[in-house]
Amino acid sequence: MQKIITASDIETKKFARDFLPNFDKNVVLLRGELGSGKTVFVKGAAEVLGITEVVNSPTYVIMKIYKIKNKSKWQYLVHADLYRLEKVTGIDLQNLGLAEHIADPASLVMIEWPERCLTLLKRYPQLKFGVRGENQREIILS
Repeated sequence: MQKIITASDIETKKFARDFLPNFDKNVVLLRGELGSGKTVFVKGAAEVLGITEVVNSPTYVIMKIYKIKNKSKWQYLVHADLYRLEKVTGIDLQNLGLAEHIADPASLVMIEWPERCLTLLKRYPQLKFGVRGENQREIILS
């Protein structure tokens, strides 16, 4: 278990940039309350991957897919947010198209609110985000 403390969005994005080069999986679960830095982390990852589009939480559309422009082991960044879904089943993951991306090593999949289907996703690495102050965030890799 690794614990990181960041004091700003800039530091959270920097953590994402430092995290990705050593990340050898294609799925990471992002857990934490609203406003704890999950989407900021994804924005930092998008920056290092050369994605120039605006990255926002896909709360209402559930999933956004970005083409990675920089040289990377992945071709796509898939950003999913399951917040609006009460409980997600394997069929839901299939219907959303998320299961296909999870199975594809060319897709880097970052899932916010994985608690909605944690029983299906529990084998993937998790970053747990917590608020420690107005600007300070705690990120725990497990």
